[in-house]
Amino acid sequence: MGIAALRTRGVPRRVGRLALALLRQAKLEEFHVRTAFGFDNPADTGIVYGLLSPLLMFATARGLNLECRPMFEESGLRGAITATVHVRPLSVVGALAAFVSSPSVIRAAGSAWRARK
Repeated sequence: MGIAALRTRGVPRRVGRLALALLRQAKLEEFHVRTAFGFDNPADTGIVYGLLSPLLMFATARGLNLECRPMFEESGLRGAITATVHVRPLSVVGALAAFVSSPSVIRAAGSAWRARK
């Protein structure tokens, strides 16, 4: 059923347009990443942290809020990601309405309906 809908001419382009329209309506206001990692061998942890440190500094200089700490006492990965996203709901409804009412999506829905049997 889903394959028949995806084969309809124009649907992949409409899905791409919908994705771009939805991304335009969302604004990432805050983004925080906090991680801690460790390997079985503390030397490996130090080497990886030494390789990551310049990248973390570069990301911080570019305005990203990244915090990465090594765990020398234990192995594992811990982390938390927090984000604040601002979305304009009426604009999203408009983008979805334009997608659903497009001729290619209507044809795809008909193809999927016929293929369900």
